[in-house]
Amino acid sequence: MNGFVARVLVALIMPLLLACRTEAVPMSSPTEDVPAVVVASKKFTESYILGEMYTLLLTTHGIPATHQPDLGDSNVIHAAMRTGTVDLYPEYTSSALLAVLQESTPADHDTIYERVKAEYARQFQFVWLEQAPFNNTWALATTPELAAQHDLSRISQLPALAPQVRLGGEEVFFGREDGMIGLEEHYGSMPFEQSQVLPFQERYMALLEGEIDVVVAYGTDGEISGHNLVLLEDDKGFWPPYQVAPVVRQASLNRYPQIPEILNPLAALLTQETMSSLNWRVDGPEKMSYQEVARTFLAENNLLPPASKLLYVVYIADKQWQKVKEAIQAPDDVLIVEGHLTYDEELKKMSVFAANVTTKGLEQAKRGRATPQAAQEGREA
Repeated sequence: MNGFVARVLVALIMPLLLACRTEAVPMSSPTEDVPAVVVASKKFTESYILGEMYTLLLTTHGIPATHQPDLGDSNVIHAAMRTGTVDLYPEYTSSALLAVLQESTPADHDTIYERVKAEYARQFQFVWLEQAPFNNTWALATTPELAAQHDLSRISQLPALAPQVRLGGEEVFFGREDGMIGLEEHYGSMPFEQSQVLPFQERYMALLEGEIDVVVAYGTDGEISGHNLVLLEDDKGFWPPYQVAPVVRQASLNRYPQIPEILNPLAALLTQETMSSLNWRVDGPEKMSYQEVARTFLAENNLLPPASKLLYVVYIADKQWQKVKEAIQAPDDVLIVEGHLTYDEELKKMSVFAANVTTKGLEQAKRGRATPQAAQEGREA
C-alpha cells in the first residue's frame, strides 16, 4: 500500500474509529478542572473485582476514574479517604463497625448497615451506597459427600458430631473471639477429632484430598462454588454480616452527584452464588484476570458494552461497496476498504492492518470468525 492510499485509508477509517469508540465506552481524561475519581481496593480477589467494576461503571458514564488495587486493609484505605487521596472503595459492614468505628457487634445484626451508614456520614462525611446481598463472613464448609453422610447442614449440629469430624483452618481463626473461641461460647463445646492449622492457600486442598472434613472458609470463597461445597448454616447467628457497599466521600459526590445512580444498580446482582463464582473465575483453573472478570460480568448484565469488538474492513477493486456489503451481510455502518480494523479489548487502541481479501476471508468475516490477532498479523483466522 503506497503512502497516498494509506492516507486515504486513514481518512476513511477515522470517522468510523471515533464512532466505535464513542459507542463502546465514553472515555474521559482527568484534567485540573475535573479530577479523576480514585477507586481503591483491598488486598484480595473479591475487592479487586469490585473496585474494577466501580471504576468501569464510572468511566462508562463519562466520569474519569482510576483504580488503585491492593492498597491495604480497612484502616489504610479509610485513612486515605480522610486525606482525600482516595474517593471511593468497597467496604464491608462489619469491617467498618469493628475496625474503623471500633464498636461491638449489636445483637440485632440487621442494624449494622444503618449504624455504619449513619456514623460514617456524621463522623467522616462519607456516604454508604446500597449494600449487596452477599455475605463474606467467616463460615464453615464441607463436601457434599460428608454433608450427606452425616445429614449435616447447620453449625448447631457440630457439638454432637465433632468427635467424628476433623476441622482445618488458618491459625488466626483458632485464637480469635470472632473465631473458634466465640463460636464455642455461642454454640457449645466442639471437641473435634482433630483441629488442624493450615496455611490459607492449602485449606481447600486439604478438604478435597480428605485430610480434613470441615474447612474454615469465607462465605464467598471461589472454591465454594468451584467445588460445589456445602456452607453450614450459622443457624444461631453468631457471625455478624460482612456485606459490601461502595463508600464514597461526600466531597466526591458533590463533584459527581450521579455516582449513586451509576453504582447502585450493581448491588442487587451480587448474590452469594454470583460473587463466589466471580472469585472462582480468577482463583480457579480459568485464571482470568480480575479486570476481564469485572468487564465481562458488567457486559453480560447490560451495565457495560461488550468487552471487545472486531470490525472487518475490506476493499474491492471495482468499489462496488453496496454489493460487497450485501455479499458479506455487513451492517450499514461498516466501511469497506482494504484492511482490517481491530478494536482493542481494553478500549485503549484502534489499529488498522492492510491485507488482501480473499473469498475465504470474506466468508470468515461473514461468520465472525477472524480474530484481532489474525487481523493484525495480516492472515486469516
